[in-house]
Amino acid sequence: MECFMILTPSQQLVIAALSITLGTFTVLENMLVLCVILQSRTLRCRPSYHFIGSLAVADLLGSVIFVYSFVDFHVFHRIDSPNVFLFKLGGVTASFTASVGSLFLTAIDRYISIHRPLSYKRIVTRTKAVIAFCMMWTIAIVIAVLPLLGWNCKKLKSICSDIFPLIDETYLMFWIGVTSVLLLFIVYAYMYILWKAHTHAVRMLQHGKVHITRPDQARMDIRLAKTLVLILVC
Repeated sequence: MECFMILTPSQQLVIAALSITLGTFTVLENMLVLCVILQSRTLRCRPSYHFIGSLAVADLLGSVIFVYSFVDFHVFHRIDSPNVFLFKLGGVTASFTASVGSLFLTAIDRYISIHRPLSYKRIVTRTKAVIAFCMMWTIAIVIAVLPLLGWNCKKLKSICSDIFPLIDETYLMFWIGVTSVLLLFIVYAYMYILWKAHTHAVRMLQHGKVHITRPDQARMDIRLAKTLVLILVC
């Protein structure tokens, strides 16, 4: 794995400073999001904020594990055993996959709230939300530990990735494919939401009711705006 240690001393210093600074900022940011959600009984009862909380946890864990592993390897040149290295990399993979998965669940939640507003509370319940993000985390962890369980180029004697040591190229393509599908749906869901918001605004303008909005619609718009802001911040 020595061939992946390509940073010069000056580059190591810059990378270490950036990693620690951005990592600390990300950890504090996501801790703040979690504190806001946990301290508010109203937010804790809303399924949408279960997914946002899951996203904050995933980003927090990912930041800590990635910064520690990256600096430890590229700056301090620690060479772990293959299993320890794959365990650390699995932590990063699980966190990032869970982060994308949380965004995916949030997109589904927002999509249903716009597409089926009258049935939203019946379709998306707190119990279903908990089951959904528990299943998502389980799948993310299973995908992440596959290299540790044997899907790695050292054990299979296959082509290794040029980016990550010990990672089989087929596994990397599989992981990229899974996350790409999720990201495509996320983009589609939010494009649909923005389109619905635009058509709603145009319809209100045509009827001269720009300043008259139903309370339920107003609450839905505010909830949607808060969700989008939190997602962008995280």
